[in-house]
Amino acid sequence: GFLHGTLCQAGSGALSAAACTLNFADSGFLFDVPDTLANKPQDVVISAVKKDDATKQCVPGFADVSKPVSFWGSYVTPNANAFGSQIRIDGNPVSTYAANVASPAGTVINLNFDSQGKATLKKVNYPDAGQMRLNARHDGSGDTAGLVMTGSDLFVSRPAGLCITPTQGACAAGDASCPVFKKTGEAFQLNIAGAAWQADDDKDLCRDNLATPNFALANIALGSELVAPKPGVEAVVGKQNYDHAIAAGSINTMTQSLNEVGVFRMTATPPAAGYFNDTIPAATSVPVGRFVPWGFNLVSGTVTPACGDFSYMSQPFGVQTTVQARNRQGGITQNYHDAFARGTLSLVAANDQDGVDRSNRLDPLVTSWSAGVADFTGQSRFMRLRELTPTLTAPEEPLRALQLGLRVADGETPETSFLADRDMNPAVTG
Repeated sequence: GFLHGTLCQAGSGALSAAACTLNFADSGFLFDVPDTLANKPQDVVISAVKKDDATKQCVPGFADVSKPVSFWGSYVTPNANAFGSQIRIDGNPVSTYAANVASPAGTVINLNFDSQGKATLKKVNYPDAGQMRLNARHDGSGDTAGLVMTGSDLFVSRPAGLCITPTQGACAAGDASCPVFKKTGEAFQLNIAGAAWQADDDKDLCRDNLATPNFALANIALGSELVAPKPGVEAVVGKQNYDHAIAAGSINTMTQSLNEVGVFRMTATPPAAGYFNDTIPAATSVPVGRFVPWGFNLVSGTVTPACGDFSYMSQPFGVQTTVQARNRQGGITQNYHDAFARGTLSLVAANDQDGVDRSNRLDPLVTSWSAGVADFTGQSRFMRLRELTPTLTAPEEPLRALQLGLRVADGETPETSFLADRDMNPAVTG
């Protein structure tokens, strides 16, 4: 005999030495979970492939067969979740761990692979917010004992938007009929929370939506939108922005204030492309208000006697006064006009600080507000007692030290906004 090299046959091919070389390739799973809205389900195709050439599918090993594949989730950013949120596949939660867990135990799902070595993961979703990883692993058994196939994909789950809620002061009417809520510059509370997807045409993220407690995002701008009066000026908010922090129910609580009169919607606008390159839409609250002036300021006031240095009783004399409705910072509240301006100006009178209030003997001043300012130039008069009480016949003593002051009544019940630096009470002696 003679020595002969070993010949091998691959399938029904010819005998050859080349067929005796076996090439092994690392195989694994390929799948892509697109970035998505928190809690929104999506189907994901998973393929059994050659790791370094994804076009080479593991057929026939994974053709038309059901295989057990283990799945688990990892929290990447943030890298933990104190609320136990879990990735779900077809409605069932799969084990989800912090990124540094060494040997995570997965949740086994039997997948039906088609003739192309592809299977579909139904309704993959994550109800919370964050950057997540979905991992897959298959361990062979029987004639595939020792086979280990793995795969993973990183994806972002983001809130559908924010729910911004004033804890008090909501007024659906959104007009001057709203009761007094706060003075301009006075603090009130806002709650802002990340809201998960519930429906594609969801008009109210504050109603029945799940929260996204793991949502965190810096530099969300705060503002307001004028509801009424219109025309009117927009307000400046006291707190211009905030950093949303991880919280139970995703609720971040803050105090806010406005520098204008009226009814407003509060707004929160996340930075563009700020959440893992995705943009979370701006949020708007229900109408909040009514906001009223912090107080009133007497800018000028003069009384001009009709006869040089005196006036006769019941004789008209000249009055000029300018009053501003102001916010806490001392600025004029320009929306204080028409139905939103209920303030009235009137004169008060005292003689020589004797404690007898004679204000009822003065004609009222006609008050008209424009952009937060009331300018009155006109006349009033101090009536004789006989005008008020016709049965009196005795003459009156002259009032030689009559002092006039200005009263501003805001027209609210109870009275809320007052004139600054009030220093006269005609009903008090001295």
